[in-house]
Amino acid sequence: MQDLSCNQVIALLNFYIENRLNSNLMQSVEFHLNICPNCREKYINLRKIFSNYQDIKDKITENIDYENISYKEKQYQDFKENLSAYIDNELSDSENLRIKKIAIANINARLDLEETLSVRELMIEAFERMKNNLKTDFSEITVNKLYNNQHAKCRKFQYFKLISLILTMLIICIFIAINLTKLSI
Repeated sequence: MQDLSCNQVIALLNFYIENRLNSNLMQSVEFHLNICPNCREKYINLRKIFSNYQDIKDKITENIDYENISYKEKQYQDFKENLSAYIDNELSDSENLRIKKIAIANINARLDLEETLSVRELMIEAFERMKNNLKTDFSEITVNKLYNNQHAKCRKFQYFKLISLILTMLIICIFIAINLTKLSI
């Protein structure tokens, strides 16, 4: 079992809740949650989010008989193929309007759209909550490290060029000195 920091535990909480960690990491996270009230509170909140998500998903899908939905219907197939692009605002205005019309006219399309939008909203809310709970901006730290590493490599290359130039000049000076001594003899 290894000691984990709060940031490490927070990063592993999703996997811990979904029981997707190996036994050593599971024990380490459990140990940390037992001794750290802040991480335990975040764990409890995340469990609530997962539970709320499952409840909403169950409510949305309880009245839908997916086996009887006709996927052969051309209009509905077209809707399913363009649903993600529609939600992400990647369609042209005319395609956007066509998908809206299908969602209004076709009950299955409307249910799919409502379910997808509900899941998207839950994911955005969960992300915003987790982002607000984190005190460290890891993206900024990573970018700064990359910049510093790249800058250090650039400085090393400049030093190498300077040393090469000095050695070349030294060799030329030695060559000139040898030739001058030969001429004076």
